[in-house]
Amino acid sequence: MDEKKQSTLRMLFKQSYAETVETVQSFQQYLEQIKFLHKYDVNDQLFIHGQNPEARYLADFATWKKIGRQVKHGSKAIMTLGFSNNQMMASYYFDVNQTVGKVLDFPDYSLEEHTWPDFITQERQDMIDSFTA
Repeated sequence: MDEKKQSTLRMLFKQSYAETVETVQSFQQYLEQIKFLHKYDVNDQLFIHGQNPEARYLADFATWKKIGRQVKHGSKAIMTLGFSNNQMMASYYFDVNQTVGKVLDFPDYSLEEHTWPDFITQERQDMIDSFTA
């Protein structure tokens, strides 16, 4: 990856971070989004949030194709940066809203007030199970 692209992406990351922590409301919006992005590390979450705060379900081009969806022509990929073999590498993702095709069911990660007790009970039981296994 050339220096200009790396510099642009570093600036995007810094800007995303600054905007995310600027106000309570912007931080809450970030937290609302990352419940859908739990498989990504915090750096990727910030990159994703900075480029598309509405992104929820992401996959690369090949994965969307594999599961029966096509990326819409002209869609702009969401780019993240990572390291592989001590080299900076870019990864490119598309949100489900940038695709068409097979209808997919996605998990509901929202916790409404009435679901908190069940969630806490299950978390407590999982913790007990991990210590007694």
